[in-house]
Amino acid sequence: MATYTDIAIAAHTQSSGLHRLGAVVTKAWNGYWEYRANRAAIAMLQSMDGQALHDIGINRSEIESVVYGRSRAR
Repeated sequence: MATYTDIAIAAHTQSSGLHRLGAVVTKAWNGYWEYRANRAAIAMLQSMDGQALHDIGINRSEIESVVYGRSRAR
């Protein structure tokens, strides 16, 4: 016969497993939307002409680096 302690431990184990699963799903969801936002920013910058890019201080070849935060200091 299961005691109250056994039931509480089983419920806690299930709860922590669901919590971890929820954390993984949340991280994946946030990663997906961050990827989509970055791709939208890249598309927007690529649609700009060279003068507009120059005005904001980037070259066309630097667009992805700037969006992903890997630009080098000048």
